[in-house]
Amino acid sequence: MNFRFKKSYFNTFFGVLIALLVLSCNSLWKDSPREEPLARVGETYLYIEEVEPFLTANMTKEDSTSFITDYINTWASKQLLLSKAKINLAEDKLMEYDALVNNYRTDLYTRAYKEALVQQGSDSLVSRSQMEDFYEQEKENFKLKEKIISLRFIELPLQFINKETVISKLKSFKDEDIRYLDSIGVQFKKLNFNDSIWVSASRVREEIPPLTLENQDRYLKKSQFFELQDS
Repeated sequence: MNFRFKKSYFNTFFGVLIALLVLSCNSLWKDSPREEPLARVGETYLYIEEVEPFLTANMTKEDSTSFITDYINTWASKQLLLSKAKINLAEDKLMEYDALVNNYRTDLYTRAYKEALVQQGSDSLVSRSQMEDFYEQEKENFKLKEKIISLRFIELPLQFINKETVISKLKSFKDEDIRYLDSIGVQFKKLNFNDSIWVSASRVREEIPPLTLENQDRYLKKSQFFELQDS
């Protein structure tokens, strides 16, 4: 059985969309000539191949008919709104939105391409010797522009009573020490126990004001405990 869709007509912006009649959906799976659109709004056409990807094999004829009708009406509504927007919006706004659409399209394509490259790369095994060779060849590109540090620290009020206990716990830092320090953490002015994260020296200086660019090399050394006091 063959079918055809009747074109939709629109009287005004708020006009009623005429539901398109479907005699049979069997031929949806057949090739449709490009010159026979399902619907038209102005100079914009909707073709059957644009709808086919949304149809599933388990749809009944009635389901397909209902889906296609709803799809066409929704598509036509959007096209009608779009055409009205292009007529009524200012030229500079149209240019702005066109630029945003073009940028978004570019971002989508480039992001998808990058993800495909990453996926392709993750499928390839790289030996340790290959990584070492690459590092030796590109060593200059791996140099840091600034010293990075991992540390834990506590800032205490000047009149804090149990300072020696806190220092001992901070140095030992076993599970029971961490629980103790957490339990009295409200008494500290600042604290950072996450010493697995590397941060820049400038960030550390921001958090610990007595540290300066001039004295940081004296204090920020490997496996060193130090105590500073501000004014």
